Amino acid sequence: MEDRRPPSDSRSRPRVPLICLTVAYLIVTNLFDAWATLTLIERGAEESNPLMHAALLMGPERFLLIKMSLVMLSAMLLGLYARRVRWVWYSLVTLAVAFSLLLTFHVYLICFVPPP
Repeated sequence: MEDRRPPSDSRSRPRVPLICLTVAYLIVTNLFDAWATLTLIERGAEESNPLMHAALLMGPERFLLIKMSLVMLSAMLLGLYARRVRWVWYSLVTLAVAFSLLLTFHVYLICFVPPP
């Protein structure tokens, strides 16, 4: 028998578990980024993001609250629409790649660059 169903678009859409893993990855890497930022600040570095710099001036607890809240809410919002809107999925993946590069840079700074 011949299958007369129309071709499904499901192969081009990301699956829900993949979207959830990507969102979770962003949250975990953001937590590492926050820890690495605080570690590097203690060693004499400066925050280059003006918004996070202002948050740091309020103290490390507020910095963590603001940083984690912004990324968690943004990642979850993108995750909700990633299956329906293709560019949203691409944005989520781009953020994951960007956080991976930032993570690599932080590891390099912490492990190989001596404090001043």
